[in-house]
Amino acid sequence: MVKGYLMQEIFLILIGLLGLWLGTELVIKGAVSIAEYYNLSKLFIGLAILSIGTDLPEIVIAINASLHNAFANDDTSGIIIGNAIGSSISQISIVLGSVGIFGYLTIKKHHLYEDGVMLLGSVLLVGLLGVDGKISRIDGIILIIVYLIYYFRLFHQERVAKKIKKEFSKHIKKDILFLI
Repeated sequence: MVKGYLMQEIFLILIGLLGLWLGTELVIKGAVSIAEYYNLSKLFIGLAILSIGTDLPEIVIAINASLHNAFANDDTSGIIIGNAIGSSISQISIVLGSVGIFGYLTIKKHHLYEDGVMLLGSVLLVGLLGVDGKISRIDGIILIIVYLIYYFRLFHQERVAKKIKKEFSKHIKKDILFLI
């Protein structure tokens, strides 16, 4: 009986992984379509939209664990911190490492510097806010405000880049017509 149960669980895991794979394909195709339709960069779609989608499970885990802290008097801080830090480390190391093994990535240096500074800055900010041994409500608000500032900066940069691209395209068309 145990052997049959184990085989069933392995089968369900494999079906779940297949569903995850297919779902990922659909999400990526949908994100690329949105980027193309709205003339947005794929980097913006990844940083601003897909990243939130992949973080939703961690956000739900953190909120659920926080509610246990508040209402059940059950300290789940280790789960919340472990999940947040572990997820961040695996996202950077395993995701980018896997891409490096199976292919390659190209990234513009200015994106690496800008987003890398934000990444390091957010880690330092968490360290500074948590120096007293806790992340308080005020600390949480500060962290969310910093994220929103980053998000709106990304959105603004994307709009500016889109305008520049549009203006450049107009001038190129005029220049080509002038040459003809």
